[in-house]
Amino acid sequence: MHTSTEEDGQIYIGALLYAMIVNMFNGFAESSIILARLPVVYKHRDFLFYRPWALVLPNVLLRVPASIFESIIWVAITYYTIGFAPEASRCVIVITFSSKIVYTLKFYISSMNKSATIHLSTGSSNI
Repeated sequence: MHTSTEEDGQIYIGALLYAMIVNMFNGFAESSIILARLPVVYKHRDFLFYRPWALVLPNVLLRVPASIFESIIWVAITYYTIGFAPEASRCVIVITFSSKIVYTLKFYISSMNKSATIHLSTGSSNI
C-alpha cells in the first residue's frame, strides 16, 4: 500500500475502521451467551458462594485463544490483500486486544442491563 498521499491514508483508516466494526458485531454473538449466564453470576453473588470474578475469569481466559485465532484468520484474509505494512504481527496484536476490549464492553453492558432488549439496543448504540 502506498503511503504518500491523503487518499492512501483514507483507504488505510477505512480498512482499520471496518476491522473494528466487524469486531464490534462479533461481540453481538456473545450477547445471548452472556445474558444466559448472568442469573448464575447474580445467584452466586447473592448467596456469597463465588465471587463474580471467579465465574468471569475462566470465560475470559478461555476466550483468549479464540480471539487470537480470529485475529490470525482476519489478518490472513485482509491484511495481505489490502497491502498494509510487511509486518503483520502488530496487526494481529491490535486486533486481538480490540476483540478482548469488545467482549469486555459487552459483558459490562450485559451486567448493567439485565434484559435482552435493553442490552441489544444499548450495545448497538455503542457502535
